[in-house]
Amino acid sequence: MLRFSLNNQSRKIIFDLDDTLYSEKDYVKSALSFAGNLIHSLFNVAEAAQTLLTAYQEGIPDPIGAMCNAEMLPICTKSKIIAATRAHIPDIRLSTSAKMILDHLRNNSMGFGIITDGRSLTQRAKMAALGCLDADFVSISEEVQIPKTDTVRFLQVEAKFPSQSYCYVGDNPAKDFFAPNCLGWETIMLKNQGQNIHSQSIAVGAGYKAKIEIDSLSDLIGTIL
Repeated sequence: MLRFSLNNQSRKIIFDLDDTLYSEKDYVKSALSFAGNLIHSLFNVAEAAQTLLTAYQEGIPDPIGAMCNAEMLPICTKSKIIAATRAHIPDIRLSTSAKMILDHLRNNSMGFGIITDGRSLTQRAKMAALGCLDADFVSISEEVQIPKTDTVRFLQVEAKFPSQSYCYVGDNPAKDFFAPNCLGWETIMLKNQGQNIHSQSIAVGAGYKAKIEIDSLSDLIGTIL
């Protein structure tokens, strides 16, 4: 059943978080800088933050673990540093187009929601940094214990905001669009401009593909707004 119509003026737009509203690489850089500064303050490791960032840029899969091993830090250090890092308020910003769209939705009393994978503490810290805690619907995978490919999380949107048109905006064809497609939602993929963590060049079934692709979130104005 179609649950989206351009003729219906009452619309609920739900966003993915990472690499949709902001650049996830910026979060990784913030997290490694925080971890490095913490290691420096605790163990006096010189230039720890820059070393972690360089390791990440060089493709080392576990920069914090590599540093702990290289500096022969106590065996519990890695887990404690990671736990602290997950709780930090990251130095991230909404993309210019994301800020414009969210302000447009706020100013027109439409509100917006967020359905995201990830840990509760980390994702809510990101939302705090981005100024998105006013979202009128939030679903984080760790909190609900339901994957994004399950329609349940999207049906919860419909239950909270009945008799509306629904749209999900994301970036990852492997998991973002399957469930809303099953429900007849409009689905929109923000195309990777070369900075995303997850590749969009993957083979997926037709049901996993977004119905519309856009270059910028500002393209939502004129497309569905």
